[in-house]
Amino acid sequence: MEARPTIVLMNNHMGTYPVQCDLSLFRLVCSNRLMVQEKSLDGFRNRHTKYNLEEVRNLLDQKLDLMHETTKVITNWNMREMTEAERFTFATEALALRGATDYKPTQTELSNILMATRNADKGNNLYNTFNIVQEKLITGDYSLNDRKARAIENPMRDVEINKELWALASKFYEKN
Repeated sequence: MEARPTIVLMNNHMGTYPVQCDLSLFRLVCSNRLMVQEKSLDGFRNRHTKYNLEEVRNLLDQKLDLMHETTKVITNWNMREMTEAERFTFATEALALRGATDYKPTQTELSNILMATRNADKGNNLYNTFNIVQEKLITGDYSLNDRKARAIENPMRDVEINKELWALASKFYEKN
């Protein structure tokens, strides 16, 4: 799996900073081992004095369960090969999440949306297709009807589209 699950736990023994936990998927993006956060899965941040050690352990156990489930999903998506027709349908339905419902994209436009920008994303499995389309939709790295799309800059809209894309990919996996 290209994405590596990682837990970052930050604590301060003096209690002056909040206890923080972030569960994320990181992707190796460069030969010098540079890792970037690909997807934040969950986490928490609260006043240090709100938790005792046992409560922090329980929270971490819950988050670890979520991470294990997400890793299983990604592994399954990596094994699910998609036909070109399925990939085009996925990209078309994903575009509708951004509001492109009144325009039918051409084959060329869909091919450009499905074109991997990184070697790690090459391949026709569901996870690679999900990653490619997600990146293009969020960054606006595509054109429709000879108009360049805009990047999603609103954090709420970013989260909304990412959740909808995850649901769309889940639907495609369940079709198998």
